[in-house]
Amino acid sequence: MGKGVLVYPVNAPELDKYEDHRERLVPMRWDDRENNKRRQLFDSRLHVTAVNRTGSLSDVAQAIADFEANISNLAITQRNDDFCDLKLDIEVRDVEHVDRLMSALRGLSVVSTIERVVYE
Repeated sequence: MGKGVLVYPVNAPELDKYEDHRERLVPMRWDDRENNKRRQLFDSRLHVTAVNRTGSLSDVAQAIADFEANISNLAITQRNDDFCDLKLDIEVRDVEHVDRLMSALRGLSVVSTIERVVYE
């Protein structure tokens, strides 16, 4: 089974390995500024380790809402008595949007770690 779709910036060194297979490359844009009538949203997955206490999920969800992002899927796994792992699928406008959101989440006292999942 294949790996799916990989997305690289136009100047990424990883694209060199496709030099002999240019037909496999598909140009794309993250944000289509010509069509601002309806902003397209993109899915991004975050893994968050949060303090396991009352209100932690509320704090994370409120921060996401404050950044006008949407949670489309959520899975919670209790790591131990003190921490739980959150797998969040969120809808964002672009990579800058998710980066700013992650920075805000890192600033929450209930968040221990956060990472964006990038599929390869």
